Amino acid sequence: MTNHPKRSYNSEGRQAKAQETKKRILDAARHLFELEGFEPVTIEKLAKTANVSEPTIYLLYKSKRG
Repeated sequence: MTNHPKRSYNSEGRQAKAQETKKRILDAARHLFELEGFEPVTIEKLAKTANVSEPTIYLLYKSKRG
């Protein structure tokens, strides 16, 4: 069995998609907070509006205040 050196992982596409997801969440949050105020907006509602999962929001921002 030959040892091949591992390729370095560099995915500009993945990074761009992650930035797009962050922007989508922030845009949805701004929109919902303007319409409803901060307190009534749940992570569940934010996730649905941004079309992401709730764990994605917690992973990127830790909380609604984040």
